Amino acid sequence: MTDNDVKKFILSKSEISAEFENYKNETSATLSQLQSLAISQAKFLIYQDAASGRFGGVGSKEKFSAQSEMTKVLENLKVDAETIKEVSSVVYPIRHFDYCSAVTRAVNINALVDPKDVEAWNDFHSSNKRNGIGTEPDPDEYEKFLRDLRLITDDVQERLDDYRLFHEKKEHRRPDQTPF
Repeated sequence: MTDNDVKKFILSKSEISAEFENYKNETSATLSQLQSLAISQAKFLIYQDAASGRFGGVGSKEKFSAQSEMTKVLENLKVDAETIKEVSSVVYPIRHFDYCSAVTRAVNINALVDPKDVEAWNDFHSSNKRNGIGTEPDPDEYEKFLRDLRLITDDVQERLDDYRLFHEKKEHRRPDQTPF
């Protein structure tokens, strides 16, 4: 440290303080680097947590808790709210897919007796059209398809309503019955 490093020096009866230019800049840079690392790691961990164990393992309550804890870390590091929202959004495609899958699991495909309906089902769910996350039908398209095949039961309708709300508002209609 040299005299050039001292930006401001105060000496009085009640106060002794000094502001150092280089250390202030280094501290700001370190905080910015820490925020950047935390954002990157939070995105990865939230995404990994959402994607893992979707058919077993950690329950949705624990997943919500983990995401909440990571959000708190970002808030404590003074990461802006818009960035935190963007970080948390990485789970949306996975959860969207899970809601659609929950509808499919409730459908009784054994009720399809007409070969044309079976063919329509197979075509609709063909891997040429539906090959993973991001290729699932939206709730309106899926409901119309299921209605045309007369496959909507009370349970299927409940799950379609859950899926529709999540699709439109990114909210859980029945948080105690999330499909992940």
